[in-house]
Amino acid sequence: MNKKLIALLLAGMMMAAPVSAAESGAEAAAVPEWGEGKGPAHPYTGVPEVDLDKTMGYVMLYPRVKMPAEHFCDILEMYLPREDVVLGDGKLTLYDKDGEVFSTSFSDADYVKIRDISNEELTGLMWGGGVCIDVYLPVSLRLNDEYYVQMEKGCFSASDGKVVSLPIETKDAWQPLVTGDFGISSLAYTVGNRNSADAGTISAAEAAAAVETGTESGASEAAASVEYTRQPKTGDRIRFDLTLGGDAASAIVFSDNGSVYFDPVEFTESCTVTGYVMQDDVSWGIEFVNKDGDILDILDMSKLD
Repeated sequence: MNKKLIALLLAGMMMAAPVSAAESGAEAAAVPEWGEGKGPAHPYTGVPEVDLDKTMGYVMLYPRVKMPAEHFCDILEMYLPREDVVLGDGKLTLYDKDGEVFSTSFSDADYVKIRDISNEELTGLMWGGGVCIDVYLPVSLRLNDEYYVQMEKGCFSASDGKVVSLPIETKDAWQPLVTGDFGISSLAYTVGNRNSADAGTISAAEAAAAVETGTESGASEAAASVEYTRQPKTGDRIRFDLTLGGDAASAIVFSDNGSVYFDPVEFTESCTVTGYVMQDDVSWGIEFVNKDGDILDILDMSKLD
């Protein structure tokens, strides 16, 4: 089982509020069958069973302080052990110690998506079904930094409209955290000169020239003129802060399909790394290696969705 799934098993859970009878006259939504006395209303032994006609039920939030992501995170995730869930129009806002970092409505399909929980995740969670709500961040979280999330009421609801999610209004209810002596911070894809692309690709020489002469602000600097994108295209830029420490003596960036140009590709000190997108099916990653040449971790950063 991977570290993320272990963390989810240890997660705290939040409850969601009912809509009054006057607001909804719909029939109760069907819930999946789990067997062995468990189900969406009672996902684990030792937790009280809830009435899914009166509450959205249990929600696991990831990452959090007591179950942090390791080395990298650019998605906030909400796991629900029920399948009759739809997105609403409530707003989520991410803060750091200096103030608001990012805000989005759950109705914005560019940043918020709902999906079935994968078989691997279900195995780790020991659930028979459920959905995950993914909130995509335009700039990834910084390593070992403090954040908190607040959410309005009605970010999501039961598909029959009978119950909606509660707000998160305190600073300590959801505190995302990324930990590690090494990893990636402040990863961002910024829109570049897409008009320079010829039939969706550019040459390595063009990419090298673009990296050498590029003037966009780095991911950490976030100038107002920078336009972020979740779906990078040919001509766009990738930039992130690379942290090396602990057992990680070096890092190697790679692009198996040649879609991203990096130069250099191997790093032995913490720094800001810039890449240039050479074709639209963006696929790349980074290996962290110890002093003996053993791989400590591989981050797959592909953007093929």
